[in-house]
Amino acid sequence: MRKLSISEIQTLLTNEFTEPWFIGQRKWSGKLAQEVIQLRDTLQNSENSINPDPAAIGLVLLRSLAEVNHSLLADCDRFYVFNQDKQLKAIQFNSDTFMTQIYIKADNEKQVSLCKIDRPQKNTYHHRYSFASLIGSIPDFKEFNISVWINHTQKTWRFSHE
Repeated sequence: MRKLSISEIQTLLTNEFTEPWFIGQRKWSGKLAQEVIQLRDTLQNSENSINPDPAAIGLVLLRSLAEVNHSLLADCDRFYVFNQDKQLKAIQFNSDTFMTQIYIKADNEKQVSLCKIDRPQKNTYHHRYSFASLIGSIPDFKEFNISVWINHTQKTWRFSHE
């Protein structure tokens, strides 16, 4: 793993990834909890179907890096940027630095199916792919065509999109 600043990550993404998608887990706080509750109430009380801003909730899924900025990256505990062939994994080290690693498509990968995790079970709480399974909690997840590939030999996993 390499330590990279947010500006170094943005440069890397521009140079290394074509048509990347972004999945981020925002830092949980009382303020974010309040925003999510207010958004939920707004959506439940709405008569027409409106889509929330994908960066306004705890789990952010964006189909383009055009919507990703410095403040969103700094507000994430972890994020993944991926296309069909590779994935950048980034876990926040301090306010402006992330521990990063890139996983590239391999021949011996196997696809896993994602499902909603209602509550972590004792055996799955520290499961290597539990974050990937959180994506299955997105209500309209199936329309996104995101898959997860596992390389058991290297003990790595990555997102991919069709």
